[in-house]
Amino acid sequence: MAEEYFPTDHEYTDAEIAAVGEGMKKLPTYIQDGGSGSVSSTQMEAILILAKIEHRPEQVACYKYFWDRHNKGRISVDGFTEGLRTAHKKELMFNWLVNYADKNEDGFINADEFAHLKEIMVLFNPRVAAMTGCSYETFRVEADSNRDGKVSVDECVAWLEKIQKKGQK
Repeated sequence: MAEEYFPTDHEYTDAEIAAVGEGMKKLPTYIQDGGSGSVSSTQMEAILILAKIEHRPEQVACYKYFWDRHNKGRISVDGFTEGLRTAHKKELMFNWLVNYADKNEDGFINADEFAHLKEIMVLFNPRVAAMTGCSYETFRVEADSNRDGKVSVDECVAWLEKIQKKGQK
């Protein structure tokens, strides 16, 4: 249910994903700026409607804030549609979001990326809100399962799944 876990429990077909991408390209703020282009975050509600995602005004405001802060106010068509591929299954969504947060693409989550990830996760999945009070050091100790002093993307995903399960209780 959208209320419990963003964005949806609907498994999108390739045709539905393609239709959302094509719909985004028809929005008035669409520009071709690499890849499949992007749309202004001012079109967030229109994008959610295209994707048939239930939403409240405060969610739209939060999502817009996220894109404004982390992507200079642009929503990548490729990035959004790729997120739809994972939206129905939390493990896939966690993996997509953690990889998204790994800005330097080294396969590990550093302190800056963890701060970014906290903002992302609270927005996309309220059940992991407990992580907002978690320091990077606590995260590193709890998530670093192989004890190499770093947290890999896979370790981070496993840690998020554990936190999410605790949030259900």
